Amino acid sequence: MKTKSLYRCGPCGREFSKWLGQCPSCEAWNSLTEVSLAEWERSGGATLVRPRNESALRIAAFVADEKGLSELVRFGTGFLLLDRALGGGLLEGSLVLLGGPPGVGKSTLMAQLAGQVSQAGAGVFYASGEEEVGQIAARLKRLGVSPSERLILGSSLTLEDILWKTGEIKPRLLIVDSVQTISCETSAYPSGSPALIRFIASRLLNLAKQEKMAVMLLGHVTKEGTLAGPKHLEHIVDVVLEMDKPRTEEFRTLRVVKNRFGPANALSVFRMEESGLAEVNDPSASFISESWRGRLAEEGGRSGLASSIALDAGQPFLIQAEALVGRKKPVPGRRGALGVERGRLEVLIAVLEKALGLNLEFVDVYLSLIGGIRVRDPGVDLALAVALASAALETTVPTGAVFLGEVSLSGDVMAPRDLAIRRDQAKALGFKKIWYPAEKLWRIADFLGTLKKGVHADDS
Repeated sequence: MKTKSLYRCGPCGREFSKWLGQCPSCEAWNSLTEVSLAEWERSGGATLVRPRNESALRIAAFVADEKGLSELVRFGTGFLLLDRALGGGLLEGSLVLLGGPPGVGKSTLMAQLAGQVSQAGAGVFYASGEEEVGQIAARLKRLGVSPSERLILGSSLTLEDILWKTGEIKPRLLIVDSVQTISCETSAYPSGSPALIRFIASRLLNLAKQEKMAVMLLGHVTKEGTLAGPKHLEHIVDVVLEMDKPRTEEFRTLRVVKNRFGPANALSVFRMEESGLAEVNDPSASFISESWRGRLAEEGGRSGLASSIALDAGQPFLIQAEALVGRKKPVPGRRGALGVERGRLEVLIAVLEKALGLNLEFVDVYLSLIGGIRVRDPGVDLALAVALASAALETTVPTGAVFLGEVSLSGDVMAPRDLAIRRDQAKALGFKKIWYPAEKLWRIADFLGTLKKGVHADDS
């Protein structure tokens, strides 16, 4: 007998032929609701058969002289470093997702970007599901955006409203703030559900391709630190940008996580000012203040502190690792890490115990990167190990030195990637002692032994 109805999961949108207490896809309980076949067909669940439309198809052989096969038209955002990170600016016909935690500055960045693009002569449609038009305008005025007839504002819009208005004004850039707040009148999915978010993103992707405009979606980050949607939304879009705020309040980092039409993993750094976000041209020393560096230079040496140059998306950063090793106690000690993964800290502790004969099992060990930056670059392992070892052995490390190297499980120190770039940056920042793997200096024990003698690897 033919099934009269289906059961659809509200959070993820999966459909099943019978009711289940828990959705096998998203593991939500009591989330399946009955949907009649007639409603299912109206919502697009049935196979759609329509006559062929040759004008909607774009088929071409891959030949050298075919026009349009390699046409990638880009336009600037008004942020030079962001354009460079995107591969030359926003691409017409692309769907960009900007994600980040609440309050990080996503709407501020989009408001500035909308103003700069409109001032350059391109049409912009800013659609918000969170704020009224007056509130958006107030933010634009606060950020110093000049009024322009090319910048159209909209609020409390459904997907149908956005598609209709976009077709009418035909902007070059559409901004949707945010995708979680947009509803759809013709969809049976509940408002804000991952299934509806994916549906809206798919429709906007088709819109971007058909109208050859750039579409930017703002997305929230969940408590688990992932973009709400969930990950399915990242697979739909062309470009994924992640905006984050380190512990240093005034700075913001914007990373290109995914880019179908340009380089991925590029990084831009912004400073939050009263007039909005401003790009930081030299972010290598942004997270460590000049006053702090000057104070360390006066000391000459300190236990448990080591500097290094990290590379993130080709951009060199000065980082300083600070370690604290507590007193011995009768129970296993705690481990804490800020700015580096805890697993990485535990590996370095194990390497030091093996290479130097230390016993850190019954002491608390804490490791932190000053300034709130987070680093995954293995080229700073030597600095992390030196900070930990000097704190455990109570030895002094020169504050005017940097340590460049990757530490293996056997205790060997290998030259980091792009050593020349790191050395040049260290010299530009005024460091006089640069430590890196060299002849008779290739194990962690060699570095610590040489360090006690006051010898350094490189004079600059």
